[in-house]
Amino acid sequence: MKLLSIRLHPFGASMDRPFALHPGLNVVEGPNEFGKSTLVHALWHALQTPTKLTPARLRDTMGRWYPQPAGDHARVTLRFEADGAVWTLEKTWGAGSASRLQADGSAAMADPATVQAKLHELLRLNTATWQQVLFTRQAQLAGTVEQLAKHGGTLDDVHALLQGAAAIPGDIAAEKLMDRIEDRIKIFYHRWDRSNQGPSEGRGLDRPWALGEKDRDNHLVLRAWYDQERLRRTLQEVIAHERALDAVNDKMHELAALQSVDADFIRQGKDLRQGLSQREGLEERVTRLTNEEKDLMAIVTAWPRADQVIAANDGGHKRLGENLTRLEAELAAARQHVAAETLRQGYQRLMAAKASWEEAKQKLATKPAVDPQDLKDLKNLEQQIGELRIQIDAQKLLAELECSSECSITVQRGTEAPETIVLGPATLWKGEAAGKFTVEAGDLRLSVQSGMEDVEALFTKLAAAQGRQVDGLDKLGHGTLAAAEAAAKAHDELAREVKTKEGLYNAALQGRTAEQWTADMQAQASLPQTRALPVLEQEKNEALAEQARLKAEADTERRKVEQWKKEHGDVASLMEKVIDRKGQLQQATKDLAALPALPAGFSTVADYLQQLEARERAQESVKAELDQAMQERARLEATTPERTAEDLRTELELKEREFQRRLAEGEALLRIRRKLEAVIAARGEGDPLQGLTDAIATRFNALTEGRYTGVKLDGTAPAQVSGPTSLPTGLLSQGTLGSLALATRLALAELYLKDDDGFLLLDDPFTDMDPARRTAAAGALAAFAQERQVLLLTCHPGHARELVEAGGVALTEG
Repeated sequence: MKLLSIRLHPFGASMDRPFALHPGLNVVEGPNEFGKSTLVHALWHALQTPTKLTPARLRDTMGRWYPQPAGDHARVTLRFEADGAVWTLEKTWGAGSASRLQADGSAAMADPATVQAKLHELLRLNTATWQQVLFTRQAQLAGTVEQLAKHGGTLDDVHALLQGAAAIPGDIAAEKLMDRIEDRIKIFYHRWDRSNQGPSEGRGLDRPWALGEKDRDNHLVLRAWYDQERLRRTLQEVIAHERALDAVNDKMHELAALQSVDADFIRQGKDLRQGLSQREGLEERVTRLTNEEKDLMAIVTAWPRADQVIAANDGGHKRLGENLTRLEAELAAARQHVAAETLRQGYQRLMAAKASWEEAKQKLATKPAVDPQDLKDLKNLEQQIGELRIQIDAQKLLAELECSSECSITVQRGTEAPETIVLGPATLWKGEAAGKFTVEAGDLRLSVQSGMEDVEALFTKLAAAQGRQVDGLDKLGHGTLAAAEAAAKAHDELAREVKTKEGLYNAALQGRTAEQWTADMQAQASLPQTRALPVLEQEKNEALAEQARLKAEADTERRKVEQWKKEHGDVASLMEKVIDRKGQLQQATKDLAALPALPAGFSTVADYLQQLEARERAQESVKAELDQAMQERARLEATTPERTAEDLRTELELKEREFQRRLAEGEALLRIRRKLEAVIAARGEGDPLQGLTDAIATRFNALTEGRYTGVKLDGTAPAQVSGPTSLPTGLLSQGTLGSLALATRLALAELYLKDDDGFLLLDDPFTDMDPARRTAAAGALAAFAQERQVLLLTCHPGHARELVEAGGVALTEG
């Protein structure tokens, strides 16, 4: 089919617009308002949409193409070449709908169905092939690969076209047969989980898949399973209903038997109830009167005894009170004795402290005080004498004495006392002296002293200091400085001891004077003698406890007497009540003897009546249950299923066989598929779509300037491309995916149109392509247009110029 012209009069916004078309490349350029897409839709509906439509489908399909605001129809006239003739097609949708198809020089066809059938014959290819391959609407190019993957099975078969002359007419390609078997398997197993032998996703009867009447020939296994299981559930419900009815009948028999068991007991009890009820009251009255008589007699006995206890206890309480008064006086004297003992002990401590203080003062008197200044002066003299001795000792003299004959001489070394020594011919005397050495022999006196310092002055100072020291010690009455220091220390210690003892004495006074202590001690001598304080306190506590016991016992008896007086008045009135109770008890006992006897097996009337009431309640409960069971039986009988369980079992067997048959058919299809797969694998023909694969790869290589070299197909849809790296088509960029889509459409269009004229339509296919890709695409379309008619519409002037330059054709402008 080759298009010659198309006229829209009216269609959409075009009131009357013709377009002349020519062989090869037709480029139509104009802005969006020009109506490019309207032209595409007009051409599509002219070829594919019949004019005889239901009102709803007419509104949904063609309503938008009526001129606005008040248009009621759309019309297209198309002229084209096909099957060796020139044809004129006129179609009107809406008001005045009509179809007319006429070949030049031949009779016209006006029946819409006949016209559409003839068009399908002239178009040669099915609608899916035109839609997915030859018609590329706006923004649909990039989605080509995805759409082919989804709907590739609906295209015309390409296997026979690829085999060419080798194809056998009427032969079905193995792959096509495999596709049909797969479709048949899907019909059988759609939404059926073969691994679990049940509905997919666990969608059983409680959550079933929706299976409409239009899917009657689909979901065959699933539908048979649902039919079988629904009938099985219905059978189970019927069985449950029958069992429930049987259970109700059994329960009614049991309840009726229970009713007959207690019937005689209850009947007898109704006759005895009134008399036994009176017996129960009289028994209670007899018991009460007996107890009252017993209680009153106990009071008659206890009342005089209570009066005696009250009188005795009151007298004892009074005597104990008088005894306690005397005991308190003796306790006061005893406490004074205890206090006097404490006073005596304190007085003894006071006298001991005073004696100790006096003794310390006497010791202090024997140790006179040493004047601190005198002692300080003596210490200074001691230090001065020491320093002078050190100075003298620093000027030592060494002397050697010898005599040719024995002689006696006097020697004085320093300030030491003179000493006499005897010398002889063989005796050498050696000695040391501090600063001065003096030798006297008869009239001879030899004095030698150090020449380093005025030793004589040192000795003079030393003698003076020692003189003052002796005078100072004499003044203090001590021979040495150490003795003086010891005397001073001893005096200080005794003085401190006197101070301490004085403090202890003052503490022993306890804030009182010595005269007050003496007066108190004299007063203690006149206290009377008593028993020991603990003995008196124990006697008092025992008397108080006995007094409290007597009072409590008397109060208890007194309260009883007061209560008896309040209730009975006096003993005489009480006796009258006792006589009255005895009379009432005799009458009640007589009345009780006249009433019916208690049935055997029961100890009290209350037990019998309680048993009677329990059995009556049980009988009422049984009756209520029986009524409820009868209502339940009536309800079950009213809802008796229309079909019996036996009928349903028979039908279930048929449904089960039907389900097994469907499973067997499905298994047969699976076996056929496995066998066909083995046949295809064994025939060794290679890929039957290799020709299509090569054609797409060649065009894709050219469109991507050699970047991609290979294509792998899944059916007729590219699934993977190879080049620098192998990539699934889903990871390609939009521009590259557009190039792959164009290569695929051109290869398929070339295959489908190779034996007949036809056309390829593209609406703005270059939107996602960069300049380099557009240039390559324009060249590919121009080359394709050398053999086939191409209609390309665009709103981009630059795209249009590239195509015009590539194809060397005129531009149709809007």
